[in-house]
Amino acid sequence: MSSVVIVLLNGLRNHTFRASLSKKPPKSMTELLRRGEEYIDQEEVMKATKTDRDIYDGGIRKRRQEEVLTNRLSNRRITDHRYRAMVRPINSIGVFSIFGQSITYIDRDLEGALFSHDDVLVITCDITDIDVKRVLVDTGSAVNVLNCKAFEALKMPIDRLKIINTPLQGFGGETVIPEGVIDLPVVLGKHHYYVTIITPFLLVRTPMAYNSIYGRTIINSVGAMISTQHQAIIFSTSRGIGVIKGDQLISRRCYVDSIQVNSSPMVLNIEKEDIQQVHRFEPTEEVENVEVKKTIRS
Repeated sequence: MSSVVIVLLNGLRNHTFRASLSKKPPKSMTELLRRGEEYIDQEEVMKATKTDRDIYDGGIRKRRQEEVLTNRLSNRRITDHRYRAMVRPINSIGVFSIFGQSITYIDRDLEGALFSHDDVLVITCDITDIDVKRVLVDTGSAVNVLNCKAFEALKMPIDRLKIINTPLQGFGGETVIPEGVIDLPVVLGKHHYYVTIITPFLLVRTPMAYNSIYGRTIINSVGAMISTQHQAIIFSTSRGIGVIKGDQLISRRCYVDSIQVNSSPMVLNIEKEDIQQVHRFEPTEEVENVEVKKTIRS
């Protein structure tokens, strides 16, 4: 039994168990196994206790960091971008972005949103250095769409337009053939927190309530996160996190306009008709005039 204990001692990494066996060698193999199981159980209990303590301590540290951050914010003015940079290490979703930054929504993003609502996200965005209103952000659209009237307002040269024959579906259930496709520069964001991309737009000549529709082509190219609840778009830039807020009043106005556009108006067919004179029947005998007197009852 001593040789077995010596071999076991040489292979043990647990210093406590090794010291126990050296101080009091087991008298049998059964005792050796029993004491080994006891130390294994003790290690598992210690690990579980340590894990629970780490989670508890981590929660306390997180709350203390948030309290310190809140106290600092209450004492001085701070921008949304610096606030996000300070909050992100504390509570981060870990969303992929092209600049390696985690994109998160915070409670401050709910400011200005009307509750409760089911409004779509309608923004104002820069296309060719011109602010274009009534831009619908539609994750269900695979392409970017630009109304021909909005394209004419941008005053872009028509020779840059490429003719295509790919039909589009979804405009009130109808199939629309685009006038063509054109690559236009789009700026997302304002001030220092913006990104500029060149993306294709399909030009359509059809009644629609929106000047443009941003599809997944733009959304995925900048790695943006869309939230209709927060009425915002959040995306990464080289200087920090950019935010574009939606306009719910314009969104609801566009919704009403889209219903009026898609509904077919009732047309009354008013034409001048020839009215023929209808001949009345005449009695065959002579007509006697009878005087009718009024009788007043008491």
